[in-house]
Amino acid sequence: MSLPTSTRTVIRQAVQGIIYATHDIVVSTTTAAGDSTTSLTDSALSPATVAGEIFRGVYIYISTQPAATASGSTVDGSPNTTVTTLAVSNGPDFTAGDGIQVTVSAVTETMRVTGISSNNLTVVRAIQGSTAVSMSGSETINLIGPAVGEISVISNVSFASTTSKVTLAPAMSARTVSGQGYELHYSLHPSKMNTAIANVLDTLTHPLFIPVTLVTDGDMRTSGTNDWTAAGTGGTPTLAKDTSIFRFGDQSLSITNAGHQQLRKVRVHKPA
Repeated sequence: MSLPTSTRTVIRQAVQGIIYATHDIVVSTTTAAGDSTTSLTDSALSPATVAGEIFRGVYIYISTQPAATASGSTVDGSPNTTVTTLAVSNGPDFTAGDGIQVTVSAVTETMRVTGISSNNLTVVRAIQGSTAVSMSGSETINLIGPAVGEISVISNVSFASTTSKVTLAPAMSARTVSGQGYELHYSLHPSKMNTAIANVLDTLTHPLFIPVTLVTDGDMRTSGTNDWTAAGTGGTPTLAKDTSIFRFGDQSLSITNAGHQQLRKVRVHKPA
């Protein structure tokens, strides 16, 4: 019997749905990029749907970070890991507050744009736990939103037609991008819910059967059959690790001998 599987996000949002069942919106996705690092835009928050004032003081929890998208610009020059002015091929591709990413030799640095002057960006280096990289020029610059787990509070609302914008404090690490998932926590701080879920998950146990053995590879944990020798009085005994039939763990040792129309199979179990 397989164990049920889920994610912390699914569990947290299910709990939210119960705790905040009287609220119309608990989990949503931005419908446009934020104007800055202190704003979030979502048409689901429009006045035609709910009364805006209920959102003041509500926690915003970033639940998804959409994949980075190309800005259309590349790096100019060869900035090292400490410079905070980044020359790019086309400055108008960016907006203050943008999260940007540059990858060099499989290492991705995330930065925040704080100012734009022609084709020069003023940036904060190595945000969201990333590592600064030295660039050589022509690297692609991608756009990225806040990281999963960032938390802020709605301090003001601004409704216009069918589009709703909320003001956040403190600021996010970057302005939100369109399609960014977020959660509304109306009373409990999101970290308290995450801690409670972690505590419950830590108490769950799964039995693991590990045989005690002094025989080399007696628990079948080693890949291959080099620790075993097949012998028989007829035919050609063949050894193999079998992952299709076993009682515990995830593989066993099979011994097959087809000589003299005999078929023998012995299984020793490997714990998972």
